[in-house]
Amino acid sequence: MPELQVSAIVPARNEEANIAGAVESLAAQTVPVEIIVVNDASTDRTGSILAELQQRLPQLKVVETGELPAGWTGKNYAVACGVAQARAPWLLLTDADVRHAPNGVETGLAAARQSGAAMVSYSPDQELPTWWERATIPFVYCRLSSEYSYERVSDPEDPVAAANGEWLLVSRTAYDAVGGHEAVKEEMLEDVALARRLKRSGCRLHYARGVNLARSRMYLSLGEMWEDWSKNLFLLFDRRKGAVASAVAVGAGAVGAPGGAAAAVGAGAAAAAAGTLPARRAEMSSCSSAMTATRVPTGATCPSGVRIFRTIPDP
Repeated sequence: MPELQVSAIVPARNEEANIAGAVESLAAQTVPVEIIVVNDASTDRTGSILAELQQRLPQLKVVETGELPAGWTGKNYAVACGVAQARAPWLLLTDADVRHAPNGVETGLAAARQSGAAMVSYSPDQELPTWWERATIPFVYCRLSSEYSYERVSDPEDPVAAANGEWLLVSRTAYDAVGGHEAVKEEMLEDVALARRLKRSGCRLHYARGVNLARSRMYLSLGEMWEDWSKNLFLLFDRRKGAVASAVAVGAGAVGAPGGAAAAVGAGAAAAAAGTLPARRAEMSSCSSAMTATRVPTGATCPSGVRIFRTIPDP
């Protein structure tokens, strides 16, 4: 049997809708993968689903987090608990809403060998089944691509560093050398923080699209998406208010921002009046500031190359 090379760490809090698909896709990899799911104080059926999966998947280990120590974010502590149980020389840090193609891990390992990278990160294909996802998520990621291009992140001479926490393969040796999650325990964007620490230490990064290697649906509701963006976009754009406002205003105008974000909605409405926002059920494909509405077929690529967006029609 091939030697174990990868331990996959999956933090999971109330992921009853996702966890089985994530685990089963990791169990179907073309190379052996130790699967460690960290049940982070779930109150739904996540625990019972994991118990059932353990009955038929011997490579699956379930870890319980216990009480959150002071100074840690919940996700960072959950990942650290999983890493503490890992046996392989490579760690795949991934999310419960990601579905992995059978060759995904093998492809990542090959990229690490070919590039000499200590961290390989892919941006998974995105499932966008609703109009509000198609109207906003492509635009936000296209804006992010101008900040963190794959080419610049992968260039060892360029200081720009980033990673996508949905699919992040890192050498255990390099991870430990920069302090692991202990060193970024308070960070909301721990994936980017780890990438920066690695690159500053002299490690090489390999950042690329995960076309046909993994897919995810990041948000199940508009409110969930808004809550996440309100925390993370400000940090991703290095606290530049103008860049954040540009991204949020378009999204808010396209879908109607919850929580009474009047300024954002107003800016979005102005853009809509100018004809630069998509109508309901339209899909965004332009990465320019003056965006135009168009249909994006299944498997289409954002012009910046940031992601592949796979769309599923509304019911």
